[in-house]
Amino acid sequence: MKNALTFLMFLILAGPFAGAEDMPYERMNRTFQVFSKALDSLLLDTAHVFVQKGDDVQSVYLEGIGVVFTGNISITGSGKFSIAIQGWQQWFEGNDKKDESGDEKEKGKPNSYETIIERDKERMEQMEEHLTAFKNELIMTTMDFGSILKGIDKDEEIIIIFHVREEQFSKKYDSSALTLRITYKDLLSINDKSPESRDVLEKFRVNI
Repeated sequence: MKNALTFLMFLILAGPFAGAEDMPYERMNRTFQVFSKALDSLLLDTAHVFVQKGDDVQSVYLEGIGVVFTGNISITGSGKFSIAIQGWQQWFEGNDKKDESGDEKEKGKPNSYETIIERDKERMEQMEEHLTAFKNELIMTTMDFGSILKGIDKDEEIIIIFHVREEQFSKKYDSSALTLRITYKDLLSINDKSPESRDVLEKFRVNI
């Protein structure tokens, strides 16, 4: 993935510009496109979150704040959660059979999806494991491609916001989005460090 995106970065940055007066903005915007593509590739390749086809990452530059990348993700669409989904399906089917027989109809009435996951500690732990793994992948991708962003002041930030579709996420973290942010100067200062190092983890601010 990294080699393909590096080549894409070269093509975009080496391409023609509209005019001399447009060059700063055009160059800055093209680097945003490269980073957005890197995030898109991560979302397609990762086993820890799910993204709908065509739901690409968008970017916007806010002067004095930095560049903001936004997208949408789901956790229950990931591979390991298919086991949990299958379990929920079996649970519903079991209760439907009770209803058809006339026995324990009220007792077998299915609860809401939200109630089920609240009561299932193991599945909540699975969600947390997926989020932790995805957070680490997001940090690595930002370190790999964030330094190519142009036109950002050293004190401005790279902000990545992924809206999470599951209500369980907002209930646990008191937010409907997974957010990662780091100042451009901090990103450059850790460029040669290991993503797992303490220095790196202290620079990134993540809300989970």
